[in-house]
Amino acid sequence: MEENTDQNANSDGGAWKAELPEAIRGHEAFAPYKSKSELWEGVTKLHTDYKATAQKAADLEGKLKNYIPRLPDNASAEDKDTYYKALGRPEKPDEYELEGTDKNSPEWNKMVKDSLFQMNMPKDMAKEASKFWNSTIQKMVETHNANVQKEIQGAAEKLKGELGDKYDAGVELAKRMWTKHSEGFPEEAKDFDKAFTGETSATRYALTRFLLNIAKLTGEDTSLTGVVGNVNKGADSNVWFPNSPKSPTGR
Repeated sequence: MEENTDQNANSDGGAWKAELPEAIRGHEAFAPYKSKSELWEGVTKLHTDYKATAQKAADLEGKLKNYIPRLPDNASAEDKDTYYKALGRPEKPDEYELEGTDKNSPEWNKMVKDSLFQMNMPKDMAKEASKFWNSTIQKMVETHNANVQKEIQGAAEKLKGELGDKYDAGVELAKRMWTKHSEGFPEEAKDFDKAFTGETSATRYALTRFLLNIAKLTGEDTSLTGVVGNVNKGADSNVWFPNSPKSPTGR
C-alpha cells in the first residue's frame, strides 16, 4: 500500500507534502522534490556537497592565513604599517640582524638600520642584502689595496732606477730635510716614513725628488749633484754628503 502511495505521489507532483507541517509545507526548499525518495536523495546529496564545500573552505582558509592583500589606493599610514609588518619588516630598526655589524661603528650600523626601516625592507631580505654589500665592499677594498701596493712598488722602483746606488743616500737626505723643515706639522707627520703610509706612499717618489731638487738649490748639502744630476756618477754617499749627519744606516 505504501509503495503504491509513493508511486501516486510521484505522479501527482508531490502529494506527500501534505504530511509536512503546515508552516513549512509550501516552503520553496521542497519544491524540487516530487516524492519522499527524491527528498531523501536530495538531502543525502546536500550533505555530501556540504562536506566537500567545507573541506574546500578549510583548504582556502589555510592558504589565506598568510595571504598579504594588495595595498589599496590612498592607503592610510596604519594600513601601510600593517602591510609592511606582514611582509616581514621588523617592529623597530634595531631588530634588523645584519652581517658584519661587529666590524662597523655603532653610528654606521644605526644609520644603515634606520635607512632599511624607512625603506620598509623585510628582515630576511635586509640580511641577504648586507651579505651582498659586505662581499662587494670587501672585493673593492682588496682591489684598491692591491693597486696601492702596485703603485708603491712602481714608485720605489722608478726612484731606484733614477738614483741608482745613490738611492739610500738620497732618501736619507730627503728624510733629513723633511724633518728639519717640519715645524708646524702634526706630530705624526714629522716622521717622513709615517707621513707617507698606505695610499700616500706612492707620492714618496715625487716628494723625494722634489726635496732633493730643493736641497740642491738651497745648498742643503754641498754634493747634491751626485744625486740629482747624473745618478750613475759620484762617489760614496759620505763623499757627496760630506756636511750631512751620518745616517742611521751608517752610509
